Amino acid sequence: GTVEMTGGTITKCQGENFGGGVYITSGIFTMSGGTIDNCFATYQTKDTRGGGGVTVSGAGTFNMSGNATIQNCRARMGGGVYVSRGTFNMSGGTIQNNTAEGTQINGLWGGGGVFVTGTGSFTLTGGTISNNNVSGTSATGGAISINGTPTFKCEVDKIGTGIIIENNKHISAQDQINMITGVKLAITENGSAKTL
Repeated sequence: GTVEMTGGTITKCQGENFGGGVYITSGIFTMSGGTIDNCFATYQTKDTRGGGGVTVSGAGTFNMSGNATIQNCRARMGGGVYVSRGTFNMSGGTIQNNTAEGTQINGLWGGGGVFVTGTGSFTLTGGTISNNNVSGTSATGGAISINGTPTFKCEVDKIGTGIIIENNKHISAQDQINMITGVKLAITENGSAKTL
């Protein structure tokens, strides 16, 4: 199926283990407006993953753009968005003030804004990821945490424009992007590969 969200609010929702606000395992969820706010993925088992706002798994696709906002959501991994398989495309919108919290399980924990693992794909071409937080002494990736062998692509017309990643924290320290071994990272500017 296909769901298109252009406005309104999904708020104060709770998912058991995955997807406090939205859980996508197939089909397409397109969010170009509206807000997912104050949603929570609970910790029912020791192997729970997360996705306080949105979980993308299976053959699901999540497209985020425009004025869409995911904020004030909580989970062990991916306070805002958790991607284990499937595809997350972010060309606009805001992921802000989300928190990855709780206890580390098998090295998996973090990503206040976004957590990507397994064979998931995250392509970032625009939007803002800001003021997200990881609580705990060993968690990382205040903005984005990438684990395993997913694909993370950051594509912009010009480096320094189009994407804002700022003020994300681990406790009180700045902590933006954490990439664990095996991650494939591609950064392009105007179609050409860039090395930073």
